[in-house]
Amino acid sequence: MNEFFYKGLANSFNGAYLDQDSEWIYYCNPLDDNAILYKIKKDMTDKIKLYNKKVSNITIYNDFIYFSQDTSIFKINKDGCSLQEIINTNIGETIYEMCIYNDYIYYTDDLPYGSLYKIKIDGSNKIKVSNNSPMYLNIYNNYIYYAGQDYTDDSTGIYKIDLNG
Repeated sequence: MNEFFYKGLANSFNGAYLDQDSEWIYYCNPLDDNAILYKIKKDMTDKIKLYNKKVSNITIYNDFIYFSQDTSIFKINKDGCSLQEIINTNIGETIYEMCIYNDYIYYTDDLPYGSLYKIKIDGSNKIKVSNNSPMYLNIYNNYIYYAGQDYTDDSTGIYKIDLNG
């Protein structure tokens, strides 16, 4: 199985509460510590707190940690410095899921009637990709796969769409 596809599946099912690089595991525990962002070496030593607020959708990309917090998406250095907000929806659209592919962040907002968007990792060029209330996002071979509901005809299913919708 393709590693990226597998990683996407794993993140969809674990709520994207962890990701890893060659040396560290980056994680939050939603049942403890208010889902604060930590890193710990793969041998389970050297636990370090990186960010002192609730996070989810942790994704490592280009040597940064990307995560969501309520209505915003942030990136931070792997040492916990240089926090940068990528986007704030400002209208109460909670970020439920996200994944990063080819310098774009793909994310979903408010369920059950949410939408799928993409935005460049620098925060520019936000585009709505789908209205099908997407869940369990995965990107494989330049297609987005997700479970969703089409509210125009009330059908549900697994959808495959181009990266641009």
